Amino acid sequence: SCQVLDGDLKFLAKSLKPCSKNLEFFAIGLRNNEITSHGVYEIFKLIQNMQALKELQLDLCDLKISNGSFEIFGEDILPRLQVLHSLTLLLKGSPIADECIELILKNLPNLKGLNIDLGETLLSDKTVEMFIEEVLPRLEMLEYLSFTAEGTKISKENIAKIQKISESLEKKKAKTGNESC
Repeated sequence: SCQVLDGDLKFLAKSLKPCSKNLEFFAIGLRNNEITSHGVYEIFKLIQNMQALKELQLDLCDLKISNGSFEIFGEDILPRLQVLHSLTLLLKGSPIADECIELILKNLPNLKGLNIDLGETLLSDKTVEMFIEEVLPRLEMLEYLSFTAEGTKISKENIAKIQKISESLEKKKAKTGNESC
Protein backbone atom coordinates (compact mmCIF):
# COMPACT_ATOMS: atom_id res chain seq x y z
CA SER A 1 0.00 0.00 0.00
CA CYS A 2 1.09 3.54 -0.69
CA GLN A 3 1.49 5.90 2.26
CA VAL A 4 0.91 9.62 1.82
CA LEU A 5 3.19 11.83 3.90
CA ASP A 6 3.19 15.52 4.84
CA GLY A 7 5.76 16.29 2.13
CA ASP A 8 3.48 14.76 -0.49
CA LEU A 9 0.64 17.05 0.58
CA LYS A 10 2.92 20.08 0.51
CA PHE A 11 3.96 19.18 -3.05
CA LEU A 12 0.31 18.65 -4.07
CA ALA A 13 -0.77 21.98 -2.58
CA LYS A 14 2.11 23.80 -4.28
CA SER A 15 1.30 22.15 -7.62
CA LEU A 16 -2.40 23.02 -7.47
CA LYS A 17 -2.02 26.55 -6.12
CA PRO A 18 -1.81 28.29 -9.55
CA CYS A 19 -5.23 26.94 -10.59
CA SER A 20 -6.85 26.68 -7.14
CA LYS A 21 -8.86 29.92 -7.40
CA ASN A 22 -10.85 28.49 -10.31
CA LEU A 23 -11.49 24.99 -8.94
CA GLU A 24 -15.19 24.28 -8.40
CA PHE A 25 -14.75 20.73 -7.07
CA PHE A 26 -12.10 19.33 -4.76
CA ALA A 27 -11.96 15.90 -3.14
CA ILE A 28 -9.16 14.29 -1.20
CA GLY A 29 -9.08 11.08 0.78
CA LEU A 30 -6.37 10.95 3.41
CA ARG A 31 -7.71 8.23 5.71
CA ASN A 32 -5.30 5.83 7.38
CA ASN A 33 -2.11 7.65 6.39
CA GLU A 34 0.87 8.86 8.40
CA ILE A 35 -0.14 12.48 7.96
CA THR A 36 0.29 15.05 10.71
CA SER A 37 -1.34 18.40 11.28
CA HIS A 38 1.40 19.99 9.15
CA GLY A 39 0.29 18.08 6.04
CA VAL A 40 -3.39 18.73 6.65
CA TYR A 41 -2.61 22.43 7.14
CA GLU A 42 -1.09 22.54 3.64
CA ILE A 43 -4.36 21.19 2.20
CA PHE A 44 -6.41 23.62 4.30
CA LYS A 45 -4.32 26.56 3.00
CA LEU A 46 -4.96 25.35 -0.54
CA ILE A 47 -8.71 25.03 0.07
CA GLN A 48 -8.78 28.51 1.59
CA ASN A 49 -7.72 29.96 -1.80
CA MET A 50 -10.45 28.13 -3.73
CA GLN A 51 -12.79 31.08 -4.28
CA ALA A 52 -14.95 29.26 -6.85
CA LEU A 53 -15.29 26.04 -4.81
CA LYS A 54 -18.82 24.65 -4.97
CA GLU A 55 -18.24 21.09 -3.76
CA LEU A 56 -15.72 19.86 -1.19
CA GLN A 57 -15.11 16.28 -0.11
CA LEU A 58 -12.63 15.68 2.72
CA ASP A 59 -11.93 12.24 4.10
CA LEU A 60 -9.91 12.68 7.29
CA CYS A 61 -11.01 9.43 8.95
CA ASP A 62 -8.62 7.92 11.45
CA LEU A 63 -6.03 10.67 11.06
CA LYS A 64 -4.25 11.60 14.26
CA ILE A 65 -4.16 15.34 13.72
CA SER A 66 -4.45 18.05 16.34
CA ASN A 67 -7.55 19.90 17.38
CA GLY A 68 -5.75 23.04 16.23
CA SER A 69 -6.11 21.78 12.65
CA PHE A 70 -9.84 21.30 13.10
CA GLU A 71 -10.11 24.78 14.68
CA ILE A 72 -8.39 26.30 11.63
CA PHE A 73 -10.85 24.49 9.36
CA GLY A 74 -13.85 25.70 11.38
CA GLU A 75 -12.72 29.27 12.03
CA ASP A 76 -10.63 30.20 9.00
CA ILE A 77 -11.49 27.91 6.09
CA LEU A 78 -15.27 27.34 6.16
CA PRO A 79 -16.25 31.03 6.51
CA ARG A 80 -14.22 31.87 3.37
CA LEU A 81 -15.97 29.33 1.14
CA GLN A 82 -18.70 31.70 0.02
CA VAL A 83 -20.04 29.71 -2.96
CA LEU A 84 -19.73 26.24 -1.42
CA HIS A 85 -23.01 24.35 -1.77
CA SER A 86 -22.01 20.76 -0.98
CA LEU A 87 -19.75 19.45 1.78
CA THR A 88 -18.73 15.89 2.57
CA LEU A 89 -16.68 15.80 5.75
CA LEU A 90 -15.64 12.37 6.99
CA LEU A 91 -14.02 12.46 10.43
CA LYS A 92 -14.79 8.96 11.74
CA GLY A 93 -12.24 7.79 14.28
CA SER A 94 -10.40 11.09 14.45
CA PRO A 95 -9.40 12.55 17.81
CA ILE A 96 -11.46 15.70 17.22
CA ALA A 97 -12.70 17.36 20.40
CA ASP A 98 -16.40 18.10 20.79
CA GLU A 99 -15.62 21.84 20.92
CA CYS A 100 -14.00 21.63 17.47
CA ILE A 101 -16.98 19.74 16.05
CA GLU A 102 -19.22 22.51 17.39
CA LEU A 103 -16.98 25.17 15.81
CA ILE A 104 -17.12 23.46 12.40
CA LEU A 105 -20.90 23.03 12.54
CA LYS A 106 -21.47 26.65 13.63
CA ASN A 107 -19.43 27.96 10.69
CA LEU A 108 -21.04 25.94 7.92
CA PRO A 109 -21.97 28.08 4.92
CA ASN A 110 -25.54 27.94 3.57
CA LEU A 111 -25.22 24.51 1.95
CA LYS A 112 -27.53 22.54 -0.33
CA GLY A 113 -25.96 19.23 0.68
CA LEU A 114 -24.19 18.07 3.83
CA ASN A 115 -22.72 14.63 4.42
CA ILE A 116 -20.88 14.43 7.73
CA ASP A 117 -19.53 11.36 9.50
CA LEU A 118 -18.61 11.93 13.14
CA GLY A 119 -18.64 8.26 14.13
CA GLU A 120 -16.29 7.17 16.90
CA THR A 121 -15.52 10.78 17.90
CA LEU A 122 -16.13 12.72 21.11
CA LEU A 123 -19.36 14.22 19.72
CA SER A 124 -21.77 15.19 22.51
CA ASP A 125 -25.53 15.54 22.73
CA LYS A 126 -25.02 19.24 23.56
CA THR A 127 -23.33 19.79 20.18
CA VAL A 128 -25.95 17.76 18.30
CA GLU A 129 -28.72 19.80 19.97
CA MET A 130 -26.95 23.04 18.98
CA PHE A 131 -26.72 21.71 15.41
CA ILE A 132 -30.44 20.87 15.36
CA GLU A 133 -31.64 24.09 17.02
CA GLU A 134 -29.20 26.72 15.73
CA VAL A 135 -27.41 25.52 12.61
CA LEU A 136 -30.00 23.58 10.62
CA PRO A 137 -32.63 26.39 10.71
CA ARG A 138 -30.17 28.85 9.11
CA LEU A 139 -29.17 26.40 6.34
CA GLU A 140 -32.12 27.59 4.27
CA MET A 141 -30.95 26.00 1.01
CA LEU A 142 -30.35 22.54 2.53
CA GLU A 143 -31.84 19.77 0.38
CA TYR A 144 -29.78 16.80 1.55
CA LEU A 145 -28.46 15.80 4.97
CA SER A 146 -26.53 12.70 5.97
CA PHE A 147 -25.32 12.82 9.57
CA THR A 148 -23.56 9.73 10.93
CA ALA A 149 -22.62 9.36 14.59
CA GLU A 150 -22.13 5.62 15.08
CA GLY A 151 -19.98 4.69 18.03
CA THR A 152 -20.62 7.94 19.89
CA LYS A 153 -22.59 8.64 23.05
CA ILE A 154 -25.34 10.51 21.21
CA SER A 155 -28.82 9.79 22.53
CA LYS A 156 -31.27 7.82 20.42
CA GLU A 157 -33.62 10.81 20.66
CA ASN A 158 -31.13 13.15 18.95
CA ILE A 159 -30.30 10.57 16.28
CA ALA A 160 -34.04 10.23 15.63
CA LYS A 161 -34.43 14.03 15.36
CA ILE A 162 -31.68 14.27 12.76
CA GLN A 163 -33.06 11.27 10.87
CA LYS A 164 -36.50 12.93 10.81
CA ILE A 165 -35.00 16.18 9.46
CA SER A 166 -33.09 14.25 6.80
CA GLU A 167 -36.23 12.37 5.74
CA SER A 168 -38.28 15.58 5.59
CA LEU A 169 -35.63 17.15 3.33
CA GLU A 170 -35.83 14.13 1.02
CA LYS A 171 -39.65 14.36 0.89
CA LYS A 172 -39.51 18.10 0.27
CA LYS A 173 -37.00 17.62 -2.56
CA ALA A 174 -39.09 14.82 -4.10
CA LYS A 175 -42.21 16.97 -3.91
CA THR A 176 -40.58 20.03 -5.50
CA GLY A 177 -38.96 17.76 -8.10
CA ASN A 178 -42.37 16.42 -9.12
CA GLU A 179 -43.84 19.92 -9.43
CA SER A 180 -41.24 20.96 -11.99
CA CYS A 181 -42.16 18.16 -14.44
